[in-house]
Amino acid sequence: MDTHYNTFKTGVEELDRLIGKALQPGSFIVVAGHPGAGKTTLASSICYANMLENKKCLYVSFQEDKEKLYRNLLSVSINFKEMEEKGLLRFLKLPLPAHDEAVEKFLDKMMELIVKNDPKVVVIDSITPLLNTVRDNIKARALLQNFFAEIPKEIKGLVVLIAEIPMMEEKIMIGDIEFVADAILILKHRVERNLLVRELEIRKIRGVPINLAKVPIAIIEGKGLVMHAPPVLEEIPSRPKKLYEFPCSKLRDLFRGIRKGDVVYISYPSDNRMATLWLLIVGIILINNIKTVMISYKRSSEELKENMCEYLKNICTYEKKIEELIKDKIKFYSINPAGVSMGIGSLWELSIIEKNNPDMVIFHSVDLPARIFNEKEYLTSLINQILLLKKKGVIIVRIGSKDEKYDLHASLADLVVRIDTVIKNNKPTPIIYAWKVGKEPIILDKEDIEYCIQEILHGINKIIEEKTKNK
Repeated sequence: MDTHYNTFKTGVEELDRLIGKALQPGSFIVVAGHPGAGKTTLASSICYANMLENKKCLYVSFQEDKEKLYRNLLSVSINFKEMEEKGLLRFLKLPLPAHDEAVEKFLDKMMELIVKNDPKVVVIDSITPLLNTVRDNIKARALLQNFFAEIPKEIKGLVVLIAEIPMMEEKIMIGDIEFVADAILILKHRVERNLLVRELEIRKIRGVPINLAKVPIAIIEGKGLVMHAPPVLEEIPSRPKKLYEFPCSKLRDLFRGIRKGDVVYISYPSDNRMATLWLLIVGIILINNIKTVMISYKRSSEELKENMCEYLKNICTYEKKIEELIKDKIKFYSINPAGVSMGIGSLWELSIIEKNNPDMVIFHSVDLPARIFNEKEYLTSLINQILLLKKKGVIIVRIGSKDEKYDLHASLADLVVRIDTVIKNNKPTPIIYAWKVGKEPIILDKEDIEYCIQEILHGINKIIEEKTKNK
Protein backbone atom coordinates (compact mmCIF):
# COMPACT_ATOMS: atom_id res chain seq x y z
CA MET A 1 0.00 0.00 0.00
CA ASP A 2 1.23 3.50 -0.81
CA THR A 3 1.52 4.98 2.69
CA HIS A 4 2.51 8.37 1.27
CA TYR A 5 -0.80 8.63 -0.56
CA ASN A 6 -2.73 7.66 2.57
CA THR A 7 -1.31 10.36 4.81
CA PHE A 8 -2.43 13.97 4.73
CA LYS A 9 -0.65 17.32 4.88
CA THR A 10 -1.52 20.73 6.29
CA GLY A 11 0.55 22.68 3.76
CA VAL A 12 2.56 24.15 6.64
CA GLU A 13 5.87 22.31 7.01
CA GLU A 14 6.36 22.87 10.74
CA LEU A 15 2.76 21.93 11.51
CA ASP A 16 3.15 18.71 9.54
CA ARG A 17 6.21 17.91 11.61
CA LEU A 18 4.27 18.42 14.84
CA ILE A 19 0.93 16.76 14.04
CA GLY A 20 1.46 14.91 10.74
CA LYS A 21 1.13 11.48 12.32
CA ALA A 22 -2.40 12.34 13.43
CA LEU A 23 -3.60 13.09 9.89
CA GLN A 24 -4.46 9.52 8.94
CA PRO A 25 -7.39 8.30 6.80
CA GLY A 26 -10.62 8.31 8.77
CA SER A 27 -9.79 11.29 10.98
CA PHE A 28 -11.08 14.82 11.32
CA ILE A 29 -9.71 18.01 12.78
CA VAL A 30 -11.32 21.17 14.07
CA VAL A 31 -9.77 24.50 13.04
CA ALA A 32 -11.24 27.13 15.35
CA GLY A 33 -10.48 30.73 16.11
CA HIS A 34 -11.45 34.34 16.37
CA PRO A 35 -12.72 36.24 13.30
CA GLY A 36 -9.80 37.10 11.01
CA ALA A 37 -7.37 34.80 12.82
CA GLY A 38 -6.59 32.71 9.72
CA LYS A 39 -8.98 29.74 10.04
CA THR A 40 -10.04 29.77 6.40
CA THR A 41 -6.44 30.19 5.26
CA LEU A 42 -5.30 27.15 7.24
CA ALA A 43 -8.27 24.98 6.21
CA SER A 44 -7.75 25.98 2.57
CA SER A 45 -4.04 25.25 2.90
CA ILE A 46 -4.88 21.71 4.06
CA CYS A 47 -7.24 21.30 1.11
CA TYR A 48 -4.70 22.70 -1.38
CA ALA A 49 -1.66 20.76 -0.10
CA ASN A 50 -3.48 17.47 -0.58
CA MET A 51 -4.87 18.44 -3.99
CA LEU A 52 -1.27 18.99 -5.07
CA GLU A 53 -0.85 15.26 -4.38
CA ASN A 54 -3.91 14.44 -6.53
CA LYS A 55 -6.29 13.96 -3.61
CA LYS A 56 -9.69 15.46 -4.36
CA CYS A 57 -11.10 18.10 -2.03
CA LEU A 58 -14.71 19.09 -1.45
CA TYR A 59 -15.11 22.56 0.05
CA VAL A 60 -18.58 23.09 1.56
CA SER A 61 -19.45 26.63 2.60
CA PHE A 62 -22.58 28.02 4.23
CA GLN A 63 -21.59 31.68 4.04
CA GLU A 64 -18.36 32.22 2.07
CA ASP A 65 -18.63 33.70 -1.42
CA LYS A 66 -16.74 31.55 -3.94
CA GLU A 67 -15.22 34.33 -6.04
CA LYS A 68 -14.15 36.33 -3.00
CA LEU A 69 -12.60 33.24 -1.37
CA TYR A 70 -10.67 32.28 -4.52
CA ARG A 71 -9.38 35.84 -4.92
CA ASN A 72 -8.23 36.14 -1.31
CA LEU A 73 -6.52 32.75 -1.36
CA LEU A 74 -4.65 33.59 -4.54
CA SER A 75 -2.80 36.34 -2.62
CA VAL A 76 -1.28 33.64 -0.41
CA SER A 77 -0.40 31.36 -3.36
CA ILE A 78 -3.39 29.02 -3.01
CA ASN A 79 -4.88 28.63 -6.49
CA PHE A 80 -8.32 27.06 -6.06
CA LYS A 81 -9.41 27.99 -9.59
CA GLU A 82 -6.58 25.96 -11.13
CA MET A 83 -7.42 22.95 -8.94
CA GLU A 84 -11.10 23.27 -9.91
CA GLU A 85 -10.18 23.25 -13.60
CA LYS A 86 -8.14 20.09 -13.05
CA GLY A 87 -11.15 18.38 -11.47
CA LEU A 88 -9.49 18.14 -8.03
CA LEU A 89 -11.71 20.70 -6.28
CA ARG A 90 -15.47 21.04 -5.92
CA PHE A 91 -16.78 24.13 -4.15
CA LEU A 92 -20.36 23.96 -2.88
CA LYS A 93 -22.26 26.77 -1.20
CA LEU A 94 -25.25 25.29 0.62
CA PRO A 95 -28.14 27.09 2.31
CA LEU A 96 -28.53 26.34 6.01
CA PRO A 97 -31.58 24.30 7.09
CA ALA A 98 -34.42 26.67 7.94
CA HIS A 99 -35.50 24.79 11.09
CA ASP A 100 -34.61 21.85 13.32
CA GLU A 101 -36.78 19.33 11.49
CA ALA A 102 -34.98 19.99 8.19
CA VAL A 103 -31.56 18.99 9.59
CA GLU A 104 -31.90 15.26 8.81
CA LYS A 105 -32.81 15.94 5.16
CA PHE A 106 -29.99 18.46 4.97
CA LEU A 107 -27.46 15.88 6.18
CA ASP A 108 -28.77 13.26 3.78
CA LYS A 109 -28.30 15.72 0.92
CA MET A 110 -24.78 16.56 2.07
CA MET A 111 -23.83 12.88 2.29
CA GLU A 112 -25.22 12.35 -1.20
CA LEU A 113 -22.99 15.14 -2.51
CA ILE A 114 -19.96 13.75 -0.68
CA VAL A 115 -20.48 10.27 -2.12
CA LYS A 116 -21.03 11.72 -5.61
CA ASN A 117 -17.82 13.80 -5.54
CA ASP A 118 -15.68 11.07 -3.91
CA PRO A 119 -13.24 13.44 -2.13
CA LYS A 120 -10.33 12.51 0.13
CA VAL A 121 -10.52 15.84 1.97
CA VAL A 122 -13.73 17.60 3.02
CA VAL A 123 -13.72 21.14 4.43
CA ILE A 124 -16.84 22.44 6.20
CA ASP A 125 -16.82 26.24 6.45
CA SER A 126 -18.10 26.69 9.06
CA ILE A 127 -19.77 24.39 11.56
CA THR A 128 -20.80 27.27 13.86
CA PRO A 129 -23.85 28.63 11.96
CA LEU A 130 -25.07 25.06 11.41
CA LEU A 131 -24.87 24.36 15.15
CA ASN A 132 -26.60 27.67 15.91
CA THR A 133 -29.54 26.50 13.78
CA VAL A 134 -30.12 23.57 16.15
CA ARG A 135 -28.90 25.23 19.35
CA ASP A 136 -31.76 23.97 21.56
CA ASN A 137 -32.51 20.67 19.81
CA ILE A 138 -30.52 17.89 21.51
CA LYS A 139 -31.58 15.28 18.94
CA ALA A 140 -30.51 17.45 15.98
CA ARG A 141 -27.17 18.25 17.60
CA ALA A 142 -26.56 14.55 18.18
CA LEU A 143 -27.31 13.89 14.50
CA LEU A 144 -24.72 16.51 13.51
CA GLN A 145 -22.11 15.06 15.84
CA ASN A 146 -22.61 11.53 14.54
CA PHE A 147 -22.63 12.74 10.95
CA PHE A 148 -19.29 14.53 11.18
CA ALA A 149 -17.76 11.64 13.10
CA GLU A 150 -18.80 9.22 10.34
CA ILE A 151 -17.78 11.23 7.23
CA PRO A 152 -14.02 10.55 7.63
CA LYS A 153 -14.68 6.81 7.84
CA GLU A 154 -17.03 6.94 4.86
CA ILE A 155 -14.54 8.68 2.57
CA LYS A 156 -11.47 7.04 4.18
CA GLY A 157 -10.01 10.50 4.23
CA LEU A 158 -9.73 13.71 6.24
CA VAL A 159 -12.47 16.12 7.33
CA VAL A 160 -11.70 19.69 8.41
CA LEU A 161 -14.34 21.55 10.41
CA ILE A 162 -13.96 25.32 10.74
CA ALA A 163 -15.46 26.76 13.94
CA GLU A 164 -15.87 30.33 15.12
CA ILE A 165 -14.80 31.58 18.55
CA PRO A 166 -16.23 34.98 19.57
CA MET A 167 -13.68 37.72 20.23
CA MET A 168 -12.38 37.75 23.82
CA GLU A 169 -13.60 34.18 24.29
CA GLU A 170 -11.55 30.98 24.66
CA LYS A 171 -14.19 28.24 24.40
CA ILE A 172 -15.01 26.70 21.02
CA MET A 173 -18.68 26.03 21.89
CA ILE A 174 -19.17 23.10 19.50
CA GLY A 175 -20.33 20.67 22.15
CA ASP A 176 -19.50 16.99 21.99
CA ILE A 177 -17.83 17.35 18.58
CA GLU A 178 -14.73 18.37 20.54
CA PHE A 179 -14.55 14.95 22.16
CA VAL A 180 -14.66 12.95 18.91
CA ALA A 181 -12.26 15.22 16.99
CA ASP A 182 -8.78 13.80 16.38
CA ALA A 183 -7.17 17.23 16.47
CA ILE A 184 -8.20 20.69 17.61
CA LEU A 185 -6.21 23.71 16.41
CA ILE A 186 -7.03 27.16 17.77
CA LEU A 187 -5.98 30.28 15.87
CA LYS A 188 -5.71 33.49 17.88
CA HIS A 189 -4.58 37.05 17.36
CA ARG A 190 -3.96 39.98 19.64
CA VAL A 191 -2.40 43.43 19.52
CA GLU A 192 1.01 43.76 21.15
CA ARG A 193 3.06 46.98 20.93
CA ASN A 194 0.59 48.06 18.18
CA LEU A 195 1.51 44.94 16.18
CA LEU A 196 -0.86 42.13 15.19
CA VAL A 197 0.45 38.97 16.84
CA ARG A 198 -0.87 35.60 15.63
CA GLU A 199 -0.60 32.28 17.46
CA LEU A 200 -1.67 28.73 16.81
CA GLU A 201 -2.64 26.73 19.88
CA ILE A 202 -2.50 22.96 19.61
CA ARG A 203 -5.25 22.00 22.03
CA LYS A 204 -5.61 18.33 21.17
CA ILE A 205 -3.85 15.75 18.99
CA ARG A 206 -5.01 12.18 19.35
CA GLY A 207 -2.17 9.64 19.44
CA VAL A 208 0.65 12.18 19.14
CA PRO A 209 2.54 13.40 22.23
CA ILE A 210 2.71 17.19 22.12
CA ASN A 211 4.75 19.28 24.57
CA LEU A 212 4.35 22.55 22.69
CA ALA A 213 1.02 24.30 23.27
CA LYS A 214 1.42 27.59 21.36
CA VAL A 215 3.33 28.41 18.20
CA PRO A 216 3.79 31.85 16.58
CA ILE A 217 2.41 32.09 13.05
CA ALA A 218 2.22 34.65 10.27
CA ILE A 219 0.13 35.00 7.13
CA ILE A 220 2.52 36.28 4.49
CA GLU A 221 1.49 37.48 1.05
CA GLY A 222 2.79 35.11 -1.60
CA LYS A 223 3.58 32.40 0.97
CA GLY A 224 0.46 31.82 3.02
CA LEU A 225 0.46 30.64 6.61
CA VAL A 226 3.98 30.30 7.97
CA MET A 227 5.02 29.03 11.38
CA HIS A 228 8.20 27.96 13.07
CA ALA A 229 7.88 25.90 16.21
CA PRO A 230 10.26 27.32 18.82
CA PRO A 231 13.07 24.87 19.48
CA VAL A 232 12.54 23.03 22.75
CA LEU A 233 15.23 20.61 23.91
CA GLU A 234 14.69 18.62 27.08
CA GLU A 235 18.43 18.12 27.65
CA ILE A 236 21.34 20.51 27.30
CA PRO A 237 23.41 19.22 24.36
CA SER A 238 27.17 18.73 24.37
CA ARG A 239 29.31 20.81 22.04
CA PRO A 240 31.36 19.23 19.24
CA LYS A 241 35.09 19.13 19.99
CA LYS A 242 36.27 21.01 16.89
CA LEU A 243 38.25 24.11 17.83
CA TYR A 244 38.71 27.32 15.84
CA GLU A 245 41.90 29.29 16.52
CA PHE A 246 42.07 32.89 17.67
CA PRO A 247 43.94 35.12 15.20
CA CYS A 248 45.74 36.76 18.15
CA SER A 249 48.54 34.85 19.93
CA LYS A 250 47.77 36.24 23.41
CA LEU A 251 44.18 35.04 23.23
CA ARG A 252 45.31 31.80 21.60
CA ASP A 253 47.91 31.06 24.29
CA LEU A 254 45.47 31.68 27.13
CA PHE A 255 42.18 30.39 25.71
CA ARG A 256 43.33 28.18 22.79
CA GLY A 257 40.30 28.98 20.64
CA ILE A 258 36.53 28.80 20.14
CA ARG A 259 34.73 25.46 20.05
CA LYS A 260 31.85 24.70 17.72
CA GLY A 261 28.70 25.47 19.68
CA ASP A 262 30.35 28.09 21.90
CA VAL A 263 28.38 31.19 22.89
CA VAL A 264 30.46 34.38 22.70
CA TYR A 265 29.18 37.63 24.18
CA ILE A 266 30.92 40.86 23.15
CA SER A 267 29.93 44.13 24.83
CA TYR A 268 31.11 47.70 24.43
CA PRO A 269 30.21 51.10 25.91
CA SER A 270 27.33 52.64 23.99
CA ASP A 271 29.41 55.78 23.41
CA ASN A 272 32.70 54.05 22.48
CA ARG A 273 32.23 51.37 19.83
CA MET A 274 35.69 50.19 18.79
CA ALA A 275 35.89 49.49 15.07
CA THR A 276 38.73 47.09 15.98
CA LEU A 277 35.96 44.68 16.91
CA TRP A 278 35.27 44.09 13.19
CA LEU A 279 38.91 43.17 12.65
CA LEU A 280 38.83 40.52 15.40
CA ILE A 281 35.60 39.01 14.05
CA VAL A 282 36.70 39.01 10.41
CA GLY A 283 40.10 37.63 11.43
CA ILE A 284 38.49 34.64 13.15
CA ILE A 285 36.19 34.06 10.15
CA LEU A 286 38.85 34.27 7.43
CA ILE A 287 41.70 32.49 9.21
CA ASN A 288 39.42 29.58 10.14
CA ASN A 289 37.37 29.68 6.91
CA ILE A 290 34.08 29.97 8.82
CA LYS A 291 30.81 30.34 6.90
CA THR A 292 28.96 33.11 8.75
CA VAL A 293 25.54 34.77 8.97
CA MET A 294 25.22 38.18 10.60
CA ILE A 295 21.82 39.46 11.78
CA SER A 296 21.58 43.06 12.95
CA TYR A 297 18.82 44.59 15.06
CA LYS A 298 20.10 48.12 14.48
CA ARG A 299 21.66 48.53 11.02
CA SER A 300 20.40 47.60 7.58
CA SER A 301 22.27 44.68 6.03
CA GLU A 302 23.87 46.97 3.43
CA GLU A 303 24.93 49.58 5.99
CA LEU A 304 26.46 46.94 8.26
CA LYS A 305 28.42 45.44 5.37
CA GLU A 306 29.61 48.87 4.22
CA ASN A 307 30.76 49.85 7.74
CA MET A 308 32.73 46.65 8.15
CA CYS A 309 34.30 46.81 4.68
CA GLU A 310 35.12 50.51 4.98
CA TYR A 311 37.03 50.04 8.23
CA LEU A 312 38.97 47.00 6.99
CA LYS A 313 39.80 48.54 3.61
CA ASN A 314 41.45 51.45 5.44
CA ILE A 315 43.87 49.24 7.35
CA CYS A 316 44.39 46.20 5.09
CA THR A 317 47.01 46.04 2.34
CA TYR A 318 44.61 44.53 -0.19
CA GLU A 319 41.56 46.80 -0.18
CA LYS A 320 39.44 45.17 -2.90
CA LYS A 321 40.37 41.61 -1.94
CA ILE A 322 39.28 42.03 1.67
CA GLU A 323 35.86 43.22 0.49
CA GLU A 324 35.53 40.19 -1.79
CA LEU A 325 36.44 37.83 1.07
CA ILE A 326 33.89 39.44 3.40
CA LYS A 327 31.10 39.13 0.82
CA ASP A 328 32.10 35.53 0.17
CA LYS A 329 32.16 34.45 3.82
CA ILE A 330 29.51 36.61 5.54
CA LYS A 331 25.83 36.92 4.64
CA PHE A 332 24.22 40.06 6.14
CA TYR A 333 20.60 40.38 7.30
CA SER A 334 18.61 42.78 9.46
CA ILE A 335 15.45 42.54 11.57
CA ASN A 336 13.69 45.51 13.16
CA PRO A 337 12.82 44.26 16.70
CA ALA A 338 10.30 47.07 17.11
CA GLY A 339 8.49 46.00 13.92
CA VAL A 340 7.87 42.32 14.74
CA SER A 341 6.57 40.26 17.61
CA MET A 342 9.07 38.13 19.48
CA GLY A 343 7.65 34.94 17.97
CA ILE A 344 7.84 36.21 14.39
CA GLY A 345 11.33 37.64 14.99
CA SER A 346 12.50 34.22 16.18
CA LEU A 347 10.80 32.62 13.17
CA TRP A 348 12.70 34.90 10.78
CA GLU A 349 16.00 34.30 12.56
CA LEU A 350 15.73 30.52 12.40
CA SER A 351 14.53 30.67 8.78
CA ILE A 352 17.64 32.70 7.86
CA ILE A 353 19.89 30.26 9.71
CA GLU A 354 18.30 27.17 8.15
CA LYS A 355 18.51 28.72 4.69
CA ASN A 356 22.26 29.44 4.97
CA ASN A 357 23.41 26.55 7.22
CA PRO A 358 26.31 28.62 8.66
CA ASP A 359 29.17 27.62 10.97
CA MET A 360 28.71 30.83 12.94
CA VAL A 361 25.84 33.26 13.57
CA ILE A 362 26.52 36.80 14.77
CA PHE A 363 23.63 38.70 16.38
CA HIS A 364 24.41 42.43 16.28
CA SER A 365 22.96 44.93 18.83
CA VAL A 366 21.32 42.30 21.05
CA ASP A 367 20.67 44.98 23.68
CA LEU A 368 17.72 46.27 21.61
CA PRO A 369 15.46 43.15 21.55
CA ALA A 370 16.45 42.44 25.18
CA ARG A 371 14.93 45.78 26.15
CA ILE A 372 11.89 45.64 23.85
CA PHE A 373 10.53 42.15 24.52
CA ASN A 374 9.04 40.75 27.70
CA GLU A 375 12.05 39.56 29.71
CA LYS A 376 10.71 36.17 30.80
CA GLU A 377 9.47 35.18 27.32
CA TYR A 378 12.59 36.60 25.69
CA LEU A 379 14.92 34.64 27.97
CA THR A 380 12.99 31.39 27.45
CA SER A 381 13.08 31.81 23.66
CA LEU A 382 16.76 32.84 23.73
CA ILE A 383 17.89 29.84 25.80
CA ASN A 384 16.05 27.40 23.54
CA GLN A 385 17.50 29.05 20.43
CA ILE A 386 21.04 28.90 21.88
CA LEU A 387 20.66 25.22 22.78
CA LEU A 388 19.39 24.36 19.30
CA LEU A 389 22.33 26.13 17.62
CA LYS A 390 24.73 24.58 20.14
CA LYS A 391 23.40 21.13 19.23
CA LYS A 392 24.03 21.91 15.56
CA GLY A 393 27.59 22.97 16.40
CA VAL A 394 27.01 26.58 15.34
CA ILE A 395 29.12 29.25 17.06
CA ILE A 396 26.84 31.95 18.49
CA VAL A 397 28.30 35.46 18.76
CA ARG A 398 26.11 38.05 20.48
CA ILE A 399 27.22 41.70 20.30
CA GLY A 400 25.65 44.63 22.11
CA SER A 401 26.07 47.78 24.18
CA LYS A 402 26.88 47.21 27.84
CA ASP A 403 23.69 48.00 29.74
CA GLU A 404 21.47 46.75 32.56
CA LYS A 405 21.05 43.42 30.71
CA TYR A 406 24.80 42.75 30.67
CA ASP A 407 24.66 40.11 33.42
CA LEU A 408 21.89 38.24 31.60
CA HIS A 409 23.86 38.01 28.34
CA ALA A 410 27.17 37.27 30.06
CA SER A 411 25.64 34.45 32.12
CA LEU A 412 24.68 32.58 28.92
CA ALA A 413 28.14 32.88 27.35
CA ASP A 414 31.11 30.51 27.22
CA LEU A 415 33.38 33.42 26.33
CA VAL A 416 32.86 37.05 27.38
CA VAL A 417 34.75 39.89 25.68
CA ARG A 418 34.09 43.30 27.22
CA ILE A 419 35.51 46.42 25.65
CA ASP A 420 36.04 49.22 28.18
CA THR A 421 37.84 52.52 28.50
CA VAL A 422 40.15 53.65 31.30
CA ILE A 423 41.68 57.07 31.85
CA LYS A 424 45.47 57.08 31.51
CA ASN A 425 47.46 60.30 31.61
CA ASN A 426 44.17 62.18 31.35
CA LYS A 427 43.33 60.35 28.11
CA PRO A 428 40.71 57.64 27.46
CA THR A 429 42.54 54.39 26.73
CA PRO A 430 40.86 51.20 25.49
CA ILE A 431 41.19 47.89 27.31
CA ILE A 432 39.63 44.49 26.65
CA TYR A 433 38.45 42.23 29.45
CA ALA A 434 38.16 38.58 28.37
CA TRP A 435 36.93 35.53 30.26
CA LYS A 436 36.28 31.95 29.19
CA VAL A 437 34.61 29.09 31.05
CA GLY A 438 37.23 27.18 33.04
CA LYS A 439 39.84 29.95 32.75
CA GLU A 440 40.86 32.99 34.74
CA PRO A 441 39.88 36.34 33.20
CA ILE A 442 42.52 38.47 31.49
CA ILE A 443 42.84 42.12 30.53
CA LEU A 444 44.44 43.27 27.27
CA ASP A 445 45.86 46.79 27.51
CA LYS A 446 46.44 49.23 24.66
CA GLU A 447 49.80 47.65 23.71
CA ASP A 448 48.27 44.14 23.71
CA ILE A 449 45.41 45.33 21.50
CA GLU A 450 47.75 47.00 19.01
CA TYR A 451 49.91 43.85 18.84
CA CYS A 452 46.77 41.75 18.21
CA ILE A 453 45.71 44.11 15.43
CA GLN A 454 49.05 43.66 13.66
CA GLU A 455 48.88 39.87 14.04
CA ILE A 456 45.37 39.71 12.62
CA LEU A 457 46.27 41.99 9.71
CA HIS A 458 49.31 39.85 8.96
CA GLY A 459 47.14 36.71 8.98
CA ILE A 460 44.50 38.23 6.70
CA ASN A 461 47.07 39.58 4.24
CA LYS A 462 48.76 36.19 4.14
CA ILE A 463 45.45 34.50 3.24
CA ILE A 464 44.85 37.02 0.45
CA GLU A 465 48.38 36.54 -0.92
CA GLU A 466 47.94 32.77 -1.02
CA LYS A 467 44.56 33.07 -2.76
CA THR A 468 46.07 35.49 -5.29
CA LYS A 469 48.95 33.09 -6.04
CA ASN A 470 46.61 30.12 -6.50
CA LYS A 471 44.64 32.07 -9.09
